[in-house]
Amino acid sequence: MVLKHLHLQGIAHRDLKPDNVFIDEFDTAKISDYGLAQDMRSKSYIIAPRTKNYSPPEAHLENKMTAMSDSWALGTIVLEMLLGKHPFEGNTQMDTIENIKMGNFIQFQISSQKSLS
Repeated sequence: MVLKHLHLQGIAHRDLKPDNVFIDEFDTAKISDYGLAQDMRSKSYIIAPRTKNYSPPEAHLENKMTAMSDSWALGTIVLEMLLGKHPFEGNTQMDTIENIKMGNFIQFQISSQKSLS
């Protein structure tokens, strides 16, 4: 909801990562650290990403961060929560960035188990 509100106002967070997402006592996700947030109507939003492991391919290939970069980061965070590790995890940060640029994500299998008992 917060991201949608920001984006409707023309603002991108541009630094979404697990460290900037908190769950409150009502199990509501809260986003913090708006230090890199920027009005996307500005022409000066093309900069290199600060949190490289949660930045989309175009951030690494073109140094371009947009509101859609927030959506990519959110998807990456959700997958990491589901999988228990970064979906583009490599042996080094450079490997992880290369996996992001090439779209090489870890393989995972969804269980079709009907009963958890």
